[in-house]
Amino acid sequence: LQSMVAGRATPETSNSMMGFYQSMNSLGGIFGALFAGLIYAQGPMLPFILAFVAFGLSTVIGFIYMAKYKQEKKA
Repeated sequence: LQSMVAGRATPETSNSMMGFYQSMNSLGGIFGALFAGLIYAQGPMLPFILAFVAFGLSTVIGFIYMAKYKQEKKA
């Protein structure tokens, strides 16, 4: 994902894009752990199920992004 962000950034915006990526990665780690801990009280398997759903959704979005990127590259 970081490589995809870096590849799409222009030289003028690459520093900002990498900073934004790192910030979102850190926030995801913090709030993801907090969210997992809070929903664990509802059911011990629920955090794992939701993580699997999120991983599946991100995989689908990644494939869509790559397909659009390949179309842009051909044009």
